[in-house]
Amino acid sequence: MPAKFCETCDKDLILKTKRDRQRKRFCSRSCLGKWTAANRDPELLKQMQKAAHTSEAKIKRSNSLSGKNNPRYIKDRSKVIKRPMEGAWRKAVFEKDNYTCKVCEQYGGKLNAHHVAPYKEFPQFREEVNNGKALCEPCHKEVHAVAKKILYASY
Repeated sequence: MPAKFCETCDKDLILKTKRDRQRKRFCSRSCLGKWTAANRDPELLKQMQKAAHTSEAKIKRSNSLSGKNNPRYIKDRSKVIKRPMEGAWRKAVFEKDNYTCKVCEQYGGKLNAHHVAPYKEFPQFREEVNNGKALCEPCHKEVHAVAKKILYASY
């Protein structure tokens, strides 16, 4: 197999795969940058910069992911689950638990208010303060991970 060398610094290229042997031309990104700077066509660069600064290009960039073009756009907002009492409920849960994680007993820090009876399955208990408990972020993630394991173990 013939050796290949970097087009900028003439170092021996490390070729691990067949694709590397076919395509690799530089030993690093900095060598690629140096080669690009040395071989750049200044006229083409000026044309590209002019095109990027036209008002048409600016409008296209600003509208590209806004409104209906955004992949997360929701046409019918009535289908979005609203949690009107969420802020008050969270504060009430934190006060009930004295701003302490109920699993690891950590006081303060970044706490999450966790619904004991799942929010989606038990709408009648959503705003019950006794249905919530304060958990620190790591414990909250662990509680959901264990619940997920239990849920999917039954399949």
